[in-house]
Amino acid sequence: MINIIRLVLNKNKEKMMAYLQYFNYKKHTKDIYDPKIIINEVQDYILKNQLYGLFVDDLMIGFLVIKKSRKFDIDDEDEKVETFYIQEVFIDINMRGRKLGKILIDYALLLCPVNKKYVSLMTYEGNIMVNIAKSMGFVLQNKASVCPVNKLLFIRKMNDSDFVKNSIRNTATL
Repeated sequence: MINIIRLVLNKNKEKMMAYLQYFNYKKHTKDIYDPKIIINEVQDYILKNQLYGLFVDDLMIGFLVIKKSRKFDIDDEDEKVETFYIQEVFIDINMRGRKLGKILIDYALLLCPVNKKYVSLMTYEGNIMVNIAKSMGFVLQNKASVCPVNKLLFIRKMNDSDFVKNSIRNTATL
């Protein structure tokens, strides 16, 4: 079984898988969701190159939504700081327990631009993402997030060694 992470393409088959996975994601959150809104959101993520799918062969088993920039009030800073924002991470319920969520977060860290000092993600109490984030160096902030559903804000401060590691990985694949 070979896992590949890549941008979700604007093709019918991939859009349908993305709609299904995003719908499943929304069912697990405490967020209110509407199928029409889900279709519009997923389409927007695809067109803006923000939706990455985790594929086994040609089947999407999870996804990652990234926004390159979002400001947050974080601990130890007086003003809002610019972060590389991991908006959503989801692994199909049938594929959980295989460290695939960690793989997606690691991939997001690989994409973090050098000019960003912080990576952010929000989640809700009781989500497995809380444990994954903590294991990957994210720190739960005392300040609540701005989201009424995903109230927990996690921040990871990037350091030079993260970017060196990412550069070595990227150049090794060329």
